[in-house]
Amino acid sequence: MIVNYPIYLFCLLIATEYFLLKLNPHFKLINLLVYLQIILLIFSSLVLLFYYYDLTIVIGIITAYRIINLYFHFNHQSSHSLKLKGSLKTSLNLSLIQLALILVQLMISYNLITNLSLINVISVIILIILIGLSLKLIKTSRKLKPPRVSVHYYDKDLPTISVLIPARNESENLFRCLESLVASDYPKLEILVLDDCSQNKHTAEIIKSFAHQGVVFIEGQLPPDNWLAKNYAYQQLFEQSNGDILLFCGVDMIFNQHSIRSMVELMLSQKDNLISFLPRNYFNKTKILSNFNYQVIRYNFEAMLSGLINKKPGSLTSCWMIDTKTLHKLDGFNRLKRNLLPEKSLAKAMVDNQLKYRFYESGKYIDLTSNKALSDQKDTAIRLSFPKLNQQIGNLALVSLFDLVLFVLPFILIFVGLLSHNYFLSIVSILSFMISIFYFDNLMKITYHHLFRFLGIFYFIYIYYDIYINHKSMISYLTSNVSWKERNICLPYSENNQTSYLEL
Repeated sequence: MIVNYPIYLFCLLIATEYFLLKLNPHFKLINLLVYLQIILLIFSSLVLLFYYYDLTIVIGIITAYRIINLYFHFNHQSSHSLKLKGSLKTSLNLSLIQLALILVQLMISYNLITNLSLINVISVIILIILIGLSLKLIKTSRKLKPPRVSVHYYDKDLPTISVLIPARNESENLFRCLESLVASDYPKLEILVLDDCSQNKHTAEIIKSFAHQGVVFIEGQLPPDNWLAKNYAYQQLFEQSNGDILLFCGVDMIFNQHSIRSMVELMLSQKDNLISFLPRNYFNKTKILSNFNYQVIRYNFEAMLSGLINKKPGSLTSCWMIDTKTLHKLDGFNRLKRNLLPEKSLAKAMVDNQLKYRFYESGKYIDLTSNKALSDQKDTAIRLSFPKLNQQIGNLALVSLFDLVLFVLPFILIFVGLLSHNYFLSIVSILSFMISIFYFDNLMKITYHHLFRFLGIFYFIYIYYDIYINHKSMISYLTSNVSWKERNICLPYSENNQTSYLEL
């Protein structure tokens, strides 16, 4: 019975941590209590690891997340511009996982269950979840496909469209984007491009080179201290626009000649107030490995996990359209000055106000292509990942654990089963491994609009990307060091440091 005392201590520390997080951060002895709690958490984890070497490793990893959550909740010196949300919820979620693992640990120690039966049960649960995820992905991919528009709209019946593009320190991507836009067959098109205080002259030169083709150059103003720079760029573009419908897009977008007309006709026929599009990614046939990028994971989150984690509908910053009257009613971006995910917040506002919002992938009738460099994809992923997880360390821990258990563990269990002659475990794990390949094959189909059979076998690359980027994003925000377009978006703006302030 003595060996169970560390478990009892660990359960006690879970309760004390929860109550500690409810204390006033300005309580005089709070720092001393926090450091004492951290020391005791580390001590109890080490003792558990000494007595129980199997599941306690996972318990120890979760303890590390709890320590980070505690430290940054009370440490006001670091990340002063970041209000860490959901610390109590994070603590509770992580504690429940640890309690479940401790319960399993006790059952094993009292021979109520065996390691063999436990592993077999876990492998079956993983298989069931993977089947469910795959079925949901198939259903989701069908919903993403836009319906074919049967109504024909004459040119005189079409509304005016303003294409609004914020640009900063851009190069060839901007040129390709504008080149595709000026080739559009849409009859009532206005193209506005804002140079968002670029540090080079190349951006302005590219924009002005299309002036004779109707592209309007807007010189961006320095954002006020209470604005996020990109949102302020959106607001400036909005104020300068004249269209009935506004199309916001990134410089990496490439449009087909008929794309904008198809998008507008779709919006009119469905009577939508806001549409966000999931573009097709450019597939490099000469450099196959370069196609294993961050976009697949990003699309997975928006298509599959967005509503479950941050309770906001899926959306992308790449390309989205909104009715001008609707945006006026929402007061433009004035209520989203510091919001890092304005597109998602607008989408949620549509749903909350019973307005029509839809999330579509591009395809046969709406051909939109994204050609973003890997380095830009990485920067975007770091900027968006932690906010998409509601800035909750617990969500990050859960998503990481989700990745490892569902997609990595079955591959390991195949060999565990073979070496231990547990062929049931091997067969179930092989099935889980094959379903994982199928799942990522279909994700790549959504991303590239081509099905590359068994290319999903390299899904370990995406699992690594997901875990790495989520943690990199968390560390960047907690240390107030998130770089975007040569700006640190976590610091107050000034003309000297060229940064903008962020509060979510």
